[in-house]
Amino acid sequence: HILAMAANKDGKFSISNPFFGAEKRMAPAESYVRVGIERIFDRGELVYPDVIMVFHPQVITMQKSYTAPFYSGIKENGLVIINS
Repeated sequence: HILAMAANKDGKFSISNPFFGAEKRMAPAESYVRVGIERIFDRGELVYPDVIMVFHPQVITMQKSYTAPFYSGIKENGLVIINS
């Protein structure tokens, strides 16, 4: 949400979609943020992101959705930022 608001303040369009699974409270969650120079109408999951930001180390060890690595689908020359 903060990233989307920062993009708006910079004059860009953005949309933020948090995703909470059926896990217990305080479990890692996913959030999809789109930023662009035109209005954004797509609210679906980002399958091929340009940037992946990880803020909890459990995401790296658990694997996304328990089936694929957290970085699956990132575009060529994409950026991965890990808060360690």
